[in-house]
Amino acid sequence: MAAVLMQDRAILNKKYPFLANFPFSEFSLEVGDLPIAPVGRVIEEEEVADSKLARYSSPIIKFIYHKDSRFSINIHEKDLIWIHTRSDQVKELDIVSQILTADLESINLLEKRDATEIADDWIKKISDNKTMLAYSTFSEVLSALIGDRQIKDTVQLINSINKLANKKGLVKLSRDEYSIIDAYYNFRLIYTRLILGIVIASKISL
Repeated sequence: MAAVLMQDRAILNKKYPFLANFPFSEFSLEVGDLPIAPVGRVIEEEEVADSKLARYSSPIIKFIYHKDSRFSINIHEKDLIWIHTRSDQVKELDIVSQILTADLESINLLEKRDATEIADDWIKKISDNKTMLAYSTFSEVLSALIGDRQIKDTVQLINSINKLANKKGLVKLSRDEYSIIDAYYNFRLIYTRLILGIVIASKISL
């Protein structure tokens, strides 16, 4: 496994040299979007060579977060290149970094809500209509966190998130709802930290 990870990192550094400067150690990088071989099937020598070629050809970069929890975020090559080309125009790196660091450690849900708004505004300065960074990803994460809850519970949870976003009125949350929204906010902040890391790596490489 370690050999595969080293091979993946070597592949990614060769394809995208600026990723060698990715600054955040809580992420590891792997090649993504590869087919899984059927269980129990013997892999021939030629297939190993083909697998290496497939790894090099994959357009997906998998960033694995492994600090307080473990999950992966896939970034498509076109988005990665877009961020790289836009990096010289991106500002406020120190401010955004400080906000992300502080609020990922915070236990205050309202502070995290405010931080996600700042993070979203910052990402909008990088994204365009073609890349649409984050939006589909956030929807998928929220759906996964909600899981198979009943429709009325799902509606109530989404309404609570909207009320928090609108900053109007009191929002009463159950412990379960609080936990889900906290995890959702955390993911958004971690995602922004990932994008920030790509921007920093790109700026170092300029």
